[in-house]
Amino acid sequence: MSYRSRARLALQAWALCVCLLPLASACAGQQENEEPPALSTGPDPELRTYQPSPTQASEEQTVTIRQGQQKQAADLRIAVSSTRGGEARFTVSQGPGIDKDSPDGGRGEIGDTVTLDNGYTITIEEVQDSAEDDAPGAGSGSATLTVTPPEE
Repeated sequence: MSYRSRARLALQAWALCVCLLPLASACAGQQENEEPPALSTGPDPELRTYQPSPTQASEEQTVTIRQGQQKQAADLRIAVSSTRGGEARFTVSQGPGIDKDSPDGGRGEIGDTVTLDNGYTITIEEVQDSAEDDAPGAGSGSATLTVTPPEE
């Protein structure tokens, strides 16, 4: 038998082993009388899932958000878009009663309170203005906001 014939035979044997070995391994772990595990009919209590509209928070929460960034506060996802002239503008993109296609929000100065359509209130506690030479939307300012859920 020539070298090429032996090499071809060895390659075919190797390919056969590669294909059959996983199949044989999978079958080796099964017992003849063993039943497959039953499918679960209820939710797994240990499984955590994404909840786009979480339940309402019971306490107010104060957060400082830099311009151009967003944070979670009292179940709302809030972004600060502008901090100029002592005024802060913010947008609420997620939370109870917030439509992702039509976010809620507001603007105001220190001490102003904005009531959202879902009953949450956002009070502007502090505004750090962006530098005058910052490009619009790329400011270095921040706003401190207190978010209060509606009373039940």
